[in-house]
Amino acid sequence: MFSACDPTTAVIECPVENTGGTGPAYGVGGGGAVLSSQMTQSYCYGISPALTASTDRDNDRVHDDCELEIASAVSPLLNVGDDDDRPARQSYWSLSRHPDRPDNVQIIYAIAYVMDGGQATFGWEWHQGDSEFIVLEVKNVTDSRWGIIEATLSAHFGSGGHDNTSTYYWDDLQYPGGAYPRIWASLDKHANYRSKSVCEAGGPFWSDSCEGSYVGTRMPVLSSRNLGNYYHVPPASRTTQTQLKDCVAWGGPLYMYYIYRTGLECFWLPETTRFSGWDPAKPHDVTPYWEIFLLFEF
Repeated sequence: MFSACDPTTAVIECPVENTGGTGPAYGVGGGGAVLSSQMTQSYCYGISPALTASTDRDNDRVHDDCELEIASAVSPLLNVGDDDDRPARQSYWSLSRHPDRPDNVQIIYAIAYVMDGGQATFGWEWHQGDSEFIVLEVKNVTDSRWGIIEATLSAHFGSGGHDNTSTYYWDDLQYPGGAYPRIWASLDKHANYRSKSVCEAGGPFWSDSCEGSYVGTRMPVLSSRNLGNYYHVPPASRTTQTQLKDCVAWGGPLYMYYIYRTGLECFWLPETTRFSGWDPAKPHDVTPYWEIFLLFEF
C-alpha cells in the first residue's frame, strides 16, 4: 500500500519539525556535521585505503560510502508552502570533488518538480517540469567533521534578466537545529531563497512569495537516487559508466494531474533538451538537468 511518508515512493518527502530562528551556525565555522568516525578526509578521498572500482563506482575520487553520508548529513531542509499548488517532486542528487578546489566536495540536490505553478497575477502560465536545484560546497573541518562553505540556490535559473540564482556563504544561511541549511521555496514558482524575507523581495517585479504556513522537509538522499558523475572526468576519459542513473520513471502515485506521469526523464542525455516532469505528452519546457550538471562540472 502506498505510504504518503515513504521516501522511496512518496510524492512529497516526509516532514520534520520546522523550528524558527536562524539557529546555531553549523557551517564550517560552527564545526560542521559529525559523521561516522571512519569518514575522515583520508578515507573518503582514498588516501588510505586506496579507492577501487567497487568503492568509487562513479570515478569521482570520493568513496561511495562517504558520498552518501556527507550528502545525507547536510541535506537541506526545504520549506515548501502549504498553499503551493504544485508541490510534487521526485528528487535526485550527486556528489563529486569540487572542480576548482579539489580538497572540497560539491553536492547537487536536483529537486525535479513535476510542474511549475506559474504566477497568474503577472500572466505567467504553469508548465510541465521545474528543474530547480541546490548546490552545496562542503569541506572537511577536522577528523570526521564536514561543514558547508557555501550554497548556490536556483531561482528562475536560465531566465535571463529574471534569474535570481545566487550563491551564499555559510554564515548567511539559516540552520534550524543541525548542520543543514533551511531553504525557502517560493509559492508555485519554486525559486529557492536563503530566508523568507529574501524570498519576499525576490523574483521579477518582486513577484515571489513565501507567505503563509510552511512545512520543512529534508531533501531525501537515497543510494538509489545517486545520479553519479560525468563532466568532472577529463573529456578524453569520459564514460557513461560513471552515470549511475540516467533515465528514470515517475515513482509517485498516478492520480489527478499525476496520471500522465508515465514517461522517462533522462538527467544526463544531451539529446533530451528540456525537462517535462515525466509527462511524455507535453513538450520539454524548461532547462534540462544535464546543462546544470555541465555548468557545475558534476
